Amino acid sequence: MKKILIADDDGMLRNYLKRDLSSEGYDVIEARTGKELLERFRNERPDMIITDLEMPEVNGEEAIAIIRHEDEKIKIIVLTCHEEKHLIDKLLQSVDDYLLKGPEKPEHILERIKAVLSEIPLDMPQYLVKRIVKDDGEKLTATEIKLIRYLKLGIIKPKEIAEKEFRSVHTIKKEFANLRNKLGTKNLTQAALRIYC
Repeated sequence: MKKILIADDDGMLRNYLKRDLSSEGYDVIEARTGKELLERFRNERPDMIITDLEMPEVNGEEAIAIIRHEDEKIKIIVLTCHEEKHLIDKLLQSVDDYLLKGPEKPEHILERIKAVLSEIPLDMPQYLVKRIVKDDGEKLTATEIKLIRYLKLGIIKPKEIAEKEFRSVHTIKKEFANLRNKLGTKNLTQAALRIYC
């Protein structure tokens, strides 16, 4: 079970997120201040942190900088009211994603959280994110997500990928065939175009 730490001085928002995340099977812990965020992070070692930027004692930006210094791999999503591009670009240099307070729909929030936990690229189209986080037979696997990353980089030759992954060419071709079937494309070029065009 993934553990998520929610840090915000708004108790109603924390309760709202905790309710929805708990119903999805996540272990949710809370913090009301930046100081509590750092304490819970060190004591609980969560898989993900969802934090506000403006909190008492220690603000979110300071807390994120400290957390990133201690743990480069932990997933962090920021809650923010700001939509300015230069502020968002700055945020994304140190966090994995951001959620705008207010306009985000509950189902979209859950999709974004699942996407970050699955290490899905931020620029992946929303229809693919839905395919990755859904729980039926059409769900994309971790291996297929990795193949999508290679397609994004323009690497489409099974032999080249097999060498990077230390796997057989036959296995990579089989996994690409499964991915093409799920995407409804005939070849890898079409798959790459559908994903990122």
